[in-house]
Amino acid sequence: MNRLERITEFLGSLHKMKKALFSQIHPIFEKHGITPVEWLVLFHIHEEPGLSIKDIAHILGTTSSAATQIVTSIVEKGYTERKESTEDRRVMHIFLTENGTKLVKTLKSEQLVVFTSMFHAFSDEEMETYFSLQKKLLSPLQK
Repeated sequence: MNRLERITEFLGSLHKMKKALFSQIHPIFEKHGITPVEWLVLFHIHEEPGLSIKDIAHILGTTSSAATQIVTSIVEKGYTERKESTEDRRVMHIFLTENGTKLVKTLKSEQLVVFTSMFHAFSDEEMETYFSLQKKLLSPLQK
């Protein structure tokens, strides 16, 4: 098998892994009444409190209008709150509520169970090799 065929096979494998992970993770979101994109927003707000709608739109690769709809949904669910910027009253910063923080911690924990079972098939040495190769692949993409 030549290099191009290997890369094509690798891309197919990545797609299968993404689908398999989604099928394992999606029920967790459903159980908690959120969508995958709402989880993504909650995760980023947890990591960087005070993101603006514009920041969230950039992270998601979508419009500010679409980001506003997502944020409105998680505000209505009680997981986030909007606070007016002290520098520019037109800008709203988004923060997790206490319930939002609890949900993020719960979801991280439940996802860890899924990922732990997935990596159970690897020995410690195989995990180190896998992570090393993954970092090597990601490195040029993050510049």
